[in-house]
Amino acid sequence: MKGKLNRIQPALQISILFTLFVIFNVVYSLLLLVLFPLLSGGVSFQEIQHLKPNQTQLLALAKWAQMGYSLFAYLLPALLFAHLTSHESTSQYFSLDRNPAPAQTTIATMVMLVALPLVGALSVWNQTWPLPESLIKTEKDLEEMTKIFLSGNSIGVLIINLLVVAIAPAISEEFLFRGAMQKVCNQWFKNGWVAVIITAAVFSAIHFQFLGFMPRFLLGILLGAIYLLSGNLWLSIIGHFVNNGLGVLTMYLVNKGMVGDAATKEQLLPWYTLIGSAVFTTGLMFLLQKVSKRKNNDGSFTVRYDN
Repeated sequence: MKGKLNRIQPALQISILFTLFVIFNVVYSLLLLVLFPLLSGGVSFQEIQHLKPNQTQLLALAKWAQMGYSLFAYLLPALLFAHLTSHESTSQYFSLDRNPAPAQTTIATMVMLVALPLVGALSVWNQTWPLPESLIKTEKDLEEMTKIFLSGNSIGVLIINLLVVAIAPAISEEFLFRGAMQKVCNQWFKNGWVAVIITAAVFSAIHFQFLGFMPRFLLGILLGAIYLLSGNLWLSIIGHFVNNGLGVLTMYLVNKGMVGDAATKEQLLPWYTLIGSAVFTTGLMFLLQKVSKRKNNDGSFTVRYDN
């Protein structure tokens, strides 16, 4: 069974990956419809949008359900796809068989932090898009739900929120999008940067949050570029975790009263800050490529991604 579909065309492989994603999503949704009411005392999963911060047990159950969704609907399809389409081991297929060098990890982290002004500017612009009122209301409701989801100011809650919102999605989504989809798109189009852009667009669109499409699209490009230039999926996982984890940590500090609520709002910074962000982000990408190639030459790091 392993590698049985490795000879089929990349376009068909993408179709298989998408089909697996849909199937696993449907199966998990059906499981939630049946199991969540049994575990929550009769509360359906759809009702969690009306959760209150003081409903701690139900909130905890919703968090575990969300983490289960990340693992079941994103990670499992990627793992099964790799099993069906490659004779390599899982670690080799997903470029996880080499630990990143400290310099690479530092640079990847800095890329995500230095690019924040650009992400914020795109978010502010995206908010001005003329979307239907019903869609805007849905996304505002989701934003309020996210605040409730991240409520609490204890260290225990912070750790759980990091696990659910930062660690699980970083691993699962990077396996599916960068580890599987971007790899196959590169084989299809014979161009690594085209693969990065296409994968980033799908990555953003599949979240169905169109008031945040552009900033998430940019994040997808950054994560894809990190993988493309380094050949190591660990680095894009780390970058994804840094981005999500920063949001979780910010909400924790707001809940503790250590920073104001304004810290959670995206702001449009001066133009020179945005130019500086773009220049330094680009420079860090070149540095990451240089460091990765140097590590490859001395034998301690191998770029596995096909350019």
